[in-house]
Amino acid sequence: MDKTSVTKKKRLNFKDDFEMLYLRHEYIERVRELGKEFDSTMVKRYAGIVHTTARVMFAKLKPIFYKVGFDEEDFVSITNMYMLSYMALYSIQTNPKELQHVLEKKGVGSLEESEILRIDRNNLINFLRQRLYHCSLLFSRKARSITAGEDRRGIFAATKDSVGVCQELLLEDHQKYGYRKVTSKEFKKAKEISKASGDSDLFDKDGFRIQKIVHPNPGISEYDYVTLLEQNKGSYYQNPEATKQAKEEEVALEAFQIKVGNMDEEAKKKLLRNFIRKNKDNKSLRKELRLAKKMLSSKNTKIVVV
Repeated sequence: MDKTSVTKKKRLNFKDDFEMLYLRHEYIERVRELGKEFDSTMVKRYAGIVHTTARVMFAKLKPIFYKVGFDEEDFVSITNMYMLSYMALYSIQTNPKELQHVLEKKGVGSLEESEILRIDRNNLINFLRQRLYHCSLLFSRKARSITAGEDRRGIFAATKDSVGVCQELLLEDHQKYGYRKVTSKEFKKAKEISKASGDSDLFDKDGFRIQKIVHPNPGISEYDYVTLLEQNKGSYYQNPEATKQAKEEEVALEAFQIKVGNMDEEAKKKLLRNFIRKNKDNKSLRKELRLAKKMLSSKNTKIVVV
């Protein structure tokens, strides 16, 4: 493939691409790639759900949105965009694969239209709540950058012309005081050498000390940098696929709990023996295997699925 034909996707940022971030550009892009169209009739059909959900969320987070310059009607418009994305990508009314998945899970060949509408309505409400909670984080970060400005940071190394100076002045004009900027690659190499030598200080190839300075702007906290990371999002900030999978696992576990609860003593023991036989070499299930063996040796096999 010709390298010149590959277009590298731009990483969106809060300064230049805020609209694309809060409107969930990845949904819009997927709709475009699939060749689908947003159905404008849905705006009228689901106006009640959209307005109610948007008003409740806006009331909780009003100060944040006001700082960014948004009022309630703006928030309703954003929620409408989320609703249209859901209908184009995840609705069981418009996506045969999504409907088939529901039918298989329920073990039926078809559903009444009223049941389809009920399921889709509930899924839509959950989807909107997830997206609006995530939107609140985006607006929170934007509000802080508006009220507090940017972080001030830099990595510098001394030179033969350096003079003693405080960090604030060094950040303002490092060249004036005889310091030079250090690249990320050079800084990483200096850290590796420092770790190997057991020295806490960092030095460049010429033996001059390197220092990294980070002055967060007022109003920005560590929380703002970690809440949007995948491992810190929690259920409200998962994408729809992950949320659906989690829900399916929860339903499957509940069904299994009921099934085991209705078993007689011998059936429970058979279940335990099969589990031990299939997983006897699985080191990650050592604790579970010990418990299963202990339960088998007990007079009363009481299995509690947690």
